[in-house]
Formats: sequence, structure tokens, C-alpha cells
Amino acid sequence: MVQGAFTLWLRAQRQYSIVQVNNYTTISPSIGIIFITPSAWIVDKVGKKAIIPLIGSVALVHFVGKLAFVLYDKTPFEYKCSLLRHRTSKSRYLL
Repeated sequence: MVQGAFTLWLRAQRQYSIVQVNNYTTISPSIGIIFITPSAWIVDKVGKKAIIPLIGSVALVHFVGKLAFVLYDKTPFEYKCSLLRHRTSKSRYLL
């Protein structure tokens, strides 16, 4: 997901304040730092043979996160497709 698009979408929603938008957009980089630090430490300690299992485990965490988002999202699939299909010219300029 492109970070800028998520921030613009949050700003377009009237239910989120500026403080909440700033807090929500810092979650993704924080998770990245949390994953990169132990990953770098493991590769430094074990060596090159740890790279493939490490990439596989990160891909598994990514897949489970995406699957959970899809399964627990309450928006009907037909509605999501119709939103993408019937975009108006106003929705392209959210700034």
C-alpha cells in the first residue's frame, strides 16, 4: 500500500482528527523498524543461510496480515468493486 494514499484517505474521512491521522500514519514505519532490527541481527549472527527462512517468515506475516484484513473487513466485495468502477473526476483530487 502506498503510504501517501492512505494518508489522503484518512484526511478525507471527517471522523479522524489531525492528531489521529498523524498517529495512524506512523504505525507502518514503526512496524518496519521493529521487523528490520531483529532481522539484521539474525542475519549478522547466523550468516547467509538465514536470509531465505527470514524472507519466508516475513512474507508469511505479510500474507496473514493481508488475509486478516480481507476476512474481517465488513464492506461487501460488490461495493468495493463498484467504487473502483464508478470513480468520478472529483475523487481523483482529494487534496
